[in-house]
Amino acid sequence: MISFKFRKIIYFIFFSLIFVQKSFAVFHSVFSPIFIHHPPCTIESLKTPNAFSPNGDGKNDRFCLEGWDQCVDEFEVMVFNRFGELLFESYAIDFCWDGYYKGQVLENGIYMFVIKAKTKEGEVFKRAGNITLIK
Repeated sequence: MISFKFRKIIYFIFFSLIFVQKSFAVFHSVFSPIFIHHPPCTIESLKTPNAFSPNGDGKNDRFCLEGWDQCVDEFEVMVFNRFGELLFESYAIDFCWDGYYKGQVLENGIYMFVIKAKTKEGEVFKRAGNITLIK
């Protein structure tokens, strides 16, 4: 039996071991709990990438945030060019931006993002940074 609770710190995993004694055909089951400690989500633990390369090679082709869905309930991300023009916006925590704007992949460059989010514990925060697009 495997049981995971994403909002809890301790996870339980149970293994069933079966031993067979040939002469009497006796079966024994042993259950052993294993405790795995995961640190709680903090704003500092939520990472943002600093570059991506939408060149179609299947590696790092999109700007995505991994692991945020475990910690965040409400979410907004906006990506801007150097002139402040909004290029991309999403309210989905599992978003991925492919570097396209109006049907065209953007040029190599540095773009700004702003993330507004609310953690599952109710803490509201804002994060701004740069993302480099490399073709």
